[in-house]
Amino acid sequence: LPAFKVPLRPTQMSLCAAGSLRALSQFTHALAKNQNPFSRVGACLGRWAGGEQRGMATNSSTVNTEEIDKFARLAADWWEPGGAFRALHAMNPLRVAFIEEQARIHFGIPDQTNLATLSILDVGCGGGILAEGLAERGARVHGIDASAAGIAAAIEHLKSVPADMRERLRYTQTTTEELVPHVSAPATATRAPAEQYDVVVASEVIEHVARPGLFVRQCAALVRPGGALVVTTLNRTARALLLAVVVAEHVLHLAPPGTHDASKFVTPAELRHHMQRAGLGVPLLEGLAYGLDGRWMRTPDLAVNYMAFAAKPPQE
Repeated sequence: LPAFKVPLRPTQMSLCAAGSLRALSQFTHALAKNQNPFSRVGACLGRWAGGEQRGMATNSSTVNTEEIDKFARLAADWWEPGGAFRALHAMNPLRVAFIEEQARIHFGIPDQTNLATLSILDVGCGGGILAEGLAERGARVHGIDASAAGIAAAIEHLKSVPADMRERLRYTQTTTEELVPHVSAPATATRAPAEQYDVVVASEVIEHVARPGLFVRQCAALVRPGGALVVTTLNRTARALLLAVVVAEHVLHLAPPGTHDASKFVTPAELRHHMQRAGLGVPLLEGLAYGLDGRWMRTPDLAVNYMAFAAKPPQE
């Protein structure tokens, strides 16, 4: 504002914008619940100013227990056609297609063969929507999630899939930071080496973790040399706040109110920075858009939802 003469660095301006977006998100949530929106906005800005903003975290954990608890309460809805995750079900074919296309190009997999040569780690797999889609393509998929309820829903749904697909799918309740210390651990007489994967996927997860930069580094550490990391998320823009929070949660009811906090969305520039800092190449980016006909479509527009594919250099 003109009244302030102290110049702000780009990181400070980014945090100010994030605080404003978060306040707007709280405002819309309060309106939807017939609460006083101004009290929620004031409290939100007070917490942000006090250092609660995700980028100011003082601990070394990426785990956000509030987010884990929130999705645990929705666990019964993972495979309900009209439930809280119906937007993810509708988006899933496009996520799977993007991962498959980029993996075929990167690893040189012929079109006429399936993805049986690939091992994939699905981080934050929830009830297994994406994991099952990738296993259908022939990949060997390991889904992990911090939520016991989400993993239980994924394991329960395995009973309804073909036997050969069940053999390619496994689920574990764990987090990336629990796996990362073991990535480079040498084999011993009592413990096998930890796994790395051809592809690590974190789809619609990074906007729910406590420290996105650390989370990307953990995911990258789980990618084998020559492999790739795939992230799908939401851009931190006014359009994303309007469409992904106000319209999706409060008008179309594609997700429960409070599912997203717009201040936690990650811009493509931020994600690119995190990926390159983690030792990955420049990511290939592609957008996703929700159409008026209720269908998702792939688009060059990155303003709301987008996907990123970044390769890890091979070991010399």
